[in-house]
Amino acid sequence: MLHWDDSHNKSEAHSAEGDLIMKILYLSILKFRGLREFAWTATQPMNCLIGPGDSGKSTILDAIEYVLSPRWNLTFTDVDFYNGDSANTIEIEATVGNLPDELKKDDKFGLQLRGWNDKNEIVDEPEEGTEPVLTIRLEVTSSLEPDWRVINDRLPEGIPISARDRGRLGVVRLGPYVDRHLGWGRNSALSKLTANDDEVALVLADAGRSAREAVANADLEGLQESAVGAAEAAEQFGVHPKEEYHAALDANLSISGQSAITLHDGEVPVRMAGMGTTRLLALAIQHRSVPEGGILLIDEIEMGLEPHRLRQLLRILRPTADAPHQVFMTSHSSVTISELTAVELNIVRIEDGVGNILTASEEIQALLRKAPDAFLGRKILVCEGETEVGVTRHLDKHWQTTEYRPPFAALGVIPITSAKGGGDDTPKMAAEFRRLGYSVGLLCDSDKALTPSAEELQDAGIVLAQWSDELAIEERVCLDIPYKALRDLLDIAIERAAKNGKDTQTVYDAIGSQIGLDAGRFNGDMDELLVFIEDEDPIRRAFGNRAKHKNHAWFKRIDYGERLGEVICSYLDDIAGTDLADKIGIIKGFVYDE
Repeated sequence: MLHWDDSHNKSEAHSAEGDLIMKILYLSILKFRGLREFAWTATQPMNCLIGPGDSGKSTILDAIEYVLSPRWNLTFTDVDFYNGDSANTIEIEATVGNLPDELKKDDKFGLQLRGWNDKNEIVDEPEEGTEPVLTIRLEVTSSLEPDWRVINDRLPEGIPISARDRGRLGVVRLGPYVDRHLGWGRNSALSKLTANDDEVALVLADAGRSAREAVANADLEGLQESAVGAAEAAEQFGVHPKEEYHAALDANLSISGQSAITLHDGEVPVRMAGMGTTRLLALAIQHRSVPEGGILLIDEIEMGLEPHRLRQLLRILRPTADAPHQVFMTSHSSVTISELTAVELNIVRIEDGVGNILTASEEIQALLRKAPDAFLGRKILVCEGETEVGVTRHLDKHWQTTEYRPPFAALGVIPITSAKGGGDDTPKMAAEFRRLGYSVGLLCDSDKALTPSAEELQDAGIVLAQWSDELAIEERVCLDIPYKALRDLLDIAIERAAKNGKDTQTVYDAIGSQIGLDAGRFNGDMDELLVFIEDEDPIRRAFGNRAKHKNHAWFKRIDYGERLGEVICSYLDDIAGTDLADKIGIIKGFVYDE
């Protein structure tokens, strides 16, 4: 159990024996909005939900907020029911651990306690070695009246739990209603920062009267302490005032009391700043005002924030021993993903109303840093190496310009290679993405055995494009393109060699040595070379061997892979029926669902 020193405002979410990290362990949703059925064991302190389109990410956050909300007057409408049918009773259940002692008393909910074992399972009767937990259920029928109860199998009908007791769990939604939290309105974050609630009410009332009496300013000294607290919080989040934060009447707001008193930077209301600044400042104030050890919810965490500000926000929100809490957030940002660990990334999938959470494995941790945007796509085209990534990028351009196809990006198709730059781990990576529910294609060499095997990959639903005859892509291309096109590849090799300080003859001699020619014998004349050798096949194989050479590869970079793709596409009409054309066709079918 983690404890920490209380550095600012106290909350009822703290227990008598110390400050606890309340945590949601299990969440169940039935017939709420687009989710007919959903269940999730959520044991991590940091949880980021990602997923394409309307996969239910925000609905999950709303469900957590509603079932543990300290509000008693939540409003529901018919559209909150699954399929908009109010006959579908909404049921949301959250099993919560690390409970405040107050809630575990027999005259509260001690008799309704359940256990949570080390297998991450609920045990209805608490046992030795299990963690005491409570399961709270929110039920909404066609009457639209929410009903909160603590339930277990021993008492399925449960007993009511008040808004006050739900408030002890410390669930806070960060982010919404930004302008509200930049003023001293009812239940705003700035009001919570003010030490004396009665003083807030008195000052606000006085300010309202003063405004109505056309007095320039009321005495707002009682609010300045929380303005200083806001400045300290903002500094931590990377927001700096141009002058100084203080409380003042906002002349542009209706003078009705609380809402007219807002945080100002000098003479300017801070709500007039840019979206990123105001949102980050509101988040900072909210974060400072919430109980430590609470459960934080934030939707689309990246909204309005530059990458460096987003990274700082994520670092601050990340639970630590000094700042323990549980975080649930959604994101569509590759920056967010790159800052996470694999176990913190949760992919939301929904099919026929049944939602599911799939958590990434640690095997792809490095890929979160190298290619985080892949996790935001719908289809992942896993490539053997950077050469293949470059080739597929040019195929994308080619099909756009010649066939007016939509770009890969518009279809959510992301070509990637492994964090190691390709090779042996690409089949495993493809299998992991498939496990996470993505459509996956694998473009790979055949010069090494695949693990998992080709059959296992295809049985898992992966579209496999693997060259025939145990070849790498360079070898396959050199065998299948027209003989005259080898000169195009040679020109690319010469260009790259020149950038590395090597002359043209060095490139020629490297090829000549592959087919038994003395240095200087091959001078770049492809027709003459064919006269020497009298057979295209050894020449083609020599080109393929040199092109893939480990230390002097011609293409093993994405930009040079695109150049290779350009050569291939120039001769597509000439290579019909080849293995190269066949595998390109498989890729095309994967991308466009053909």
